Amino acid sequence: MHIVNNEGVDDMGLYLSNIVSTFQIRQFHIQSVQMGWSYPTHHHTLYEILYCRAGSSIQQIANASLAFNAGDWLFIPSGVLHATDPVLENYDFLSFNFDIDDLDFRRIANTPLQPLISKEEVALTRLPDLVDQLYRYIEDRSYQATSCWPIVFNPLTLVDKLAIESSVLAIINEILIIIDKNSQMTVDCMESSITSYELRLVDIKNTVLDLERNSSVGDIAKKLGISRTRFTKLFKKVFGISPRQYVTSLKTKRAKELLINTDESIDNISDYLGFSSASSFSRQFKRWTGLSPQHYRPRHSLKQYKNPYSTT
Repeated sequence: MHIVNNEGVDDMGLYLSNIVSTFQIRQFHIQSVQMGWSYPTHHHTLYEILYCRAGSSIQQIANASLAFNAGDWLFIPSGVLHATDPVLENYDFLSFNFDIDDLDFRRIANTPLQPLISKEEVALTRLPDLVDQLYRYIEDRSYQATSCWPIVFNPLTLVDKLAIESSVLAIINEILIIIDKNSQMTVDCMESSITSYELRLVDIKNTVLDLERNSSVGDIAKKLGISRTRFTKLFKKVFGISPRQYVTSLKTKRAKELLINTDESIDNISDYLGFSSASSFSRQFKRWTGLSPQHYRPRHSLKQYKNPYSTT
């Protein structure tokens, strides 16, 4: 975009604002296990990424048995049952659970065609370099209590934590690009035989704006010519969450912005977001963030920090 400055000179710039999402990493670990090690069937409420650095294993995911070899990656959506069979050789792997509170992320993350991303598939991406950099960074700041992993971290500084978080985000980004590309290729191949059901999914994606305008789920379903129950199932298939969960997530994200960036009262924010009362809003906000609005505001508000360069 072109901007004319105070001196009449034509400048060019890009300005971004209100890029808000919630990113969390849980159970990040790097581990080396011996022959015979296994892990029982389980599932997570968050998403999981696995990387096989050396050796191999058999991963049971949903109803499929997958050979997981050195250089391969796995992307496992939330709620999917999976297990590791007893390994037949030493097996080194990286694993972490995470979530990103973003609708576009959920759209991509909940529609992978298969969980396995092979070594050959990632060879032309940034993933090999990114994971090597992450391993080097972590190993430089850790020690091994025994000859086997998992490694034990020395105390991490804020800089260390941000570096690891940025590396993990870059890895997630590369994997999502692969998943989205593979999904699009499948859609292109099926385009000539697309069914009315698949066309309906396209319509469902276009209803997000209606939800943001506070249209009721029933009204949107009627507009599409399907039942409310059918609409809810299709929406969840596309986005991984129900329409009600999406609206709640949207309201919570807006609440965070209002609490951080404005001086509006809790009552006014509650009314603006359509809650029946301030107490109802507070309960919902605490369920989502773990903090009440009153406690979230002073912890996150930018107003508590004085600009060191300000002359006022």
